[in-house]
Amino acid sequence: MRNLLALSVAMSIVLLVMVGCASSSPVPLSGTPTPVASAPSTSAPASMPAPTGDAEWAKVVAEAQKEGKVNIYTFWITGDASKAVADAFEKRYGIKVEMVTGVGSVLIERIKTEQIATKYVADTFDSAISLVAMAKEQGLLQKWGYLPILSEKDVWRIPPRVDAEDQIVDGGVGHVTTMVNTSLVKSGDEPKSFKDFLDPKWGGGKISIASPVTAPVSIMAYVAKMVDDDFFIRLGKNNPKIGPTVRDSINAVARSEAAVEFLMTDSITATLVARGAPLKAIELTEGALRIHGLTITLAKNAPHANAARVFTNWLLSREGQEAYHKASSSTPVRKDMPSFMPAAVTVDYKKVTNLGLEDMLKVSKIQGEGTVAKLLGLMK
Repeated sequence: MRNLLALSVAMSIVLLVMVGCASSSPVPLSGTPTPVASAPSTSAPASMPAPTGDAEWAKVVAEAQKEGKVNIYTFWITGDASKAVADAFEKRYGIKVEMVTGVGSVLIERIKTEQIATKYVADTFDSAISLVAMAKEQGLLQKWGYLPILSEKDVWRIPPRVDAEDQIVDGGVGHVTTMVNTSLVKSGDEPKSFKDFLDPKWGGGKISIASPVTAPVSIMAYVAKMVDDDFFIRLGKNNPKIGPTVRDSINAVARSEAAVEFLMTDSITATLVARGAPLKAIELTEGALRIHGLTITLAKNAPHANAARVFTNWLLSREGQEAYHKASSSTPVRKDMPSFMPAAVTVDYKKVTNLGLEDMLKVSKIQGEGTVAKLLGLMK
């Protein structure tokens, strides 16, 4: 009988095929989107003029203010960050922000349903790169067009990038590594390598891992190839605790329901640490993976496309980066401002593997093509 992880991934493939073929209502997965509305504006709308001589962008801003609203479907801008971002943007431009937060796979199904019914709501969509890539493959996105913020020079830790089809803006950075619960794992007893997770001492649910349905499967595939092809089959023998989403997975460790989070980005963990969760990032001998975090897209047939462009351009500005990253306790992509990342998840990594935007998009296609199990060594 296949182990628990093998069964989970096999089920994931079936669900992914079902998602790809769905044409009506959203799939009822865990993490149903929750509407989050910004607080009413208490001041008159403030108009930000375009840079001198930038008549094209001035027209975009003017049209955006006529639209008066932008609907954000988001995995990343949640909790305190959603209110901080919405309030700051509305104060700056007088454009109301409404956010729907949720798991990327659920948000994709919601957008697909809107497209089929020709009742368009979503303006922007962000999620893990694997799911953003899936939305792109399914034809749910459109081109961004001109965003003046991308022309700024010498202000970036890692400059924002756009994919070859001008449909995805990469406006974030994160490190994927291992997180341990410091109340359950003594100093010095932490895993030193990915292979240490195969030790029976980490069995019985001590390892927490996100389900391949919603997790960045491309990262799992990369790790499998980096270690060996049957790594995840062997890992399954330790019966890891499988969470429905990446946030559920790390929350289990934060609540001391598991001792170690197998793969997690520091940007997701930072808010929990800032609130006192007993979590600490550690470096394995294989090093950390540097990936792209806040990947933003413009939904096809977006009803407030100009407002979406102004929002995304603003989010990458100094003001937008401060509103988002201060509230989410994370690191801005801009170097003209400090990092807000807590010390417990700030690691001076000795070895870092950079996975570029196009690299991630290429590997992420496996999630939509249904070959996840093969790449993880779970099917021949």
